[in-house]
Formats: sequence, structure tokens, C-alpha cells
Amino acid sequence: MTTLFRITVLAVLLLGTQAATRECKDCKCTKYPVEPECVECCPVVRGVVKTVTPKTVTVSLSTGGEDTFNFTGDTVVKGEPKPNVNVLGVYSRETKNLGFVSFGNASENAPQ
Repeated sequence: MTTLFRITVLAVLLLGTQAATRECKDCKCTKYPVEPECVECCPVVRGVVKTVTPKTVTVSLSTGGEDTFNFTGDTVVKGEPKPNVNVLGVYSRETKNLGFVSFGNASENAPQ
């Protein structure tokens, strides 16, 4: 490959990464359903609560396995966080901080 080609490819990759990061900074991850422009930045987690602490919740994922997510002072919490209840949450892919989380019947607790 020529040096010019390599530089061009590198520049395109760097610009794409910066654009994705910039887009995610505009997403608050506090609404369900997630706004179309934020789907890549704000994934949805579904499953059953395995454990919960004042700062984290570990979820047995509906897709298999488990994962732990963080509560922040800005997390919108609907329902009572306790083990063995259904959970639906929206979180930041970058930080795993929950922006919105609903415990119990997710459809009843979803924000309007």
C-alpha cells in the first residue's frame, strides 16, 4: 500500500470514531423506547434482577449470561429494585450507567 492510501484510511477511521463519540455525548439514555439517533449509544437491557446494591444491579440477561450496571444520581428508577423481578433498562454503552430502569412490570413503569 502506498503511504498516501494508509494516511487516508487512518484519517477516515479517526473521523468516524470522533463522530460516533460526539453523537453519544448528545444521548442521555433516559428514555424508553430509545430515540432512533441514540440506539447505538444507549442499548436496552432486559432480564431478571440477580442482585442489587445502592450503586449497582446485576441482571440475568434475557439473551443469556449476566451483566452489572451502575445507578447514578440521575438514573430514573421506576418500581422497586429487588432480586427476582423483571428489569428493563436503558444504559450508556460507554459507562454502563443506567439512565432509565424499570423494575417489575416494564410496560406499566415505562416513561410516558
